[in-house]
Amino acid sequence: MSANKYKTPAFVTSSDDDEAGLAAAAAADADPDRHALPTGKPPKEDLRSTAAAGAGAAGTGFKTSDGIAFNLIPNGKRRITVRRFSGKKYVDIREFYDDDSGELKPGKKGIMLNEEQFTALLGMADNIRNALQKI
Repeated sequence: MSANKYKTPAFVTSSDDDEAGLAAAAAADADPDRHALPTGKPPKEDLRSTAAAGAGAAGTGFKTSDGIAFNLIPNGKRRITVRRFSGKKYVDIREFYDDDSGELKPGKKGIMLNEEQFTALLGMADNIRNALQKI
């Protein structure tokens, strides 16, 4: 069997026996986040409060659990999210809905563009703008 590939943080040091080590250990025990496992993601509460704070401003980016989102309209029902999926970067333009608990959830209506497709869309922006003016 191979060695354990997961490394755990070392909380116990050789200085725990002396007074300085005990004081440091007591201070660390007072920290409520000390025992939280590192996940690489911010806690969900932080994500919700950040998303709620950004929900009012159209065009202002805010961090979500999926990536960085921008509200297309002020109420936050249509979002543009820059995210990674399967190791590739995408721009996801999607409608959201309120579920039973009141949280915004991604809906079926939307499109996810890879970097190449998004760059092509930006290259057509002037032509699209001109077409909108002619119609």
